[in-house]
Amino acid sequence: MKVLLLRAPKEGSEPDPYHKILGDSGLEASSIPVLSFEFFGLDELYQEVEKPDKFSGIIFTSQRAVEAVNECLKQHTEEGFRQQLMTTWSELPAYVVGSGTATAAKQLGFSCRGEDSGNAENLSAVIAKEIKPGLKPLLFPCGTLKRETLPVNMAANNITLQTVEVYRTAAHGQLQETLEAYKKKQGDPDIIVFFSPSGVKFSKHILMRIFPTLQETIQTVAIGPTTKEALEKDGFTVLCTPLKPNPEALCAAIVKSIN
Repeated sequence: MKVLLLRAPKEGSEPDPYHKILGDSGLEASSIPVLSFEFFGLDELYQEVEKPDKFSGIIFTSQRAVEAVNECLKQHTEEGFRQQLMTTWSELPAYVVGSGTATAAKQLGFSCRGEDSGNAENLSAVIAKEIKPGLKPLLFPCGTLKRETLPVNMAANNITLQTVEVYRTAAHGQLQETLEAYKKKQGDPDIIVFFSPSGVKFSKHILMRIFPTLQETIQTVAIGPTTKEALEKDGFTVLCTPLKPNPEALCAAIVKSIN
C-alpha cells in the first residue's frame, strides 16, 4: 500500500523516521514537500531573543519558527555570545507542538515542554498550568498564517504573549512537477497524509488536477485535528487522525484504520 506524505523528507544520512516506521509495517511511504517558507523580520526577532530576561519562556508551534531563531542568532551574534544567550534561554521553558519541532528546538539548546500535546489547544492547557498570570510574557515567533488558538487561550488565562511574525508560507515552487513525477513512476497513492492546514490550502487544487478521483479513490489522513478540520471544510472524508503528530502514532492510526 502506497502512502504519500505531504511534507519535506528528512535530510542527511539517517533514514527518514516516517519512511522507516511505515515501511516496517508494510507501507510504502514517499514524501513530497508542498510548502516553501520565506523568513522576514529577523532584526525585530533578534531584539527580543537577545533579552531572555524579559520573558518567562518561548513558544514554538512549527520547526520554521525554530529555524527563524537560529537564523537571527547566526546573523547577529558571534559564537561565544550565542552560546551565552542559549545558556540563559535553556533555563526557561520552551513550549512546543510536535516531536519534529521539539527535536529542532533541543538541537538549538532549548529545554522543551509539551511536545506530546499534539496541537495548540492542548499546548495552551500545559502552559496555563505552568505559567502564572501576570508573569513576564512568553515570546511567540510564528508565521503569518498562524491560527488564533494560542493567543486567544493565553489572553483568557491572563498570560501575555510577545508575538513576532517571522516567516511567510507559500506553495512549493516544484510541487506540481514533483507530484507529476511521482504519479508517472508510482501511479496513484492509496493514502495521502496532510501535515498542516497550510498544506491543505496550497496543495488541494494541484492534487485534484493530478489525481482527478482523489476524493473518491484515495484515502485521506490528517496529522492533527486542525488539519482534519481544514480537510473536512474542503469536502474530504478523513480516514484517521493520529493521537500524536509523530511517525509512530501516524503508523498506528493508519494500520488500525485499514485492518
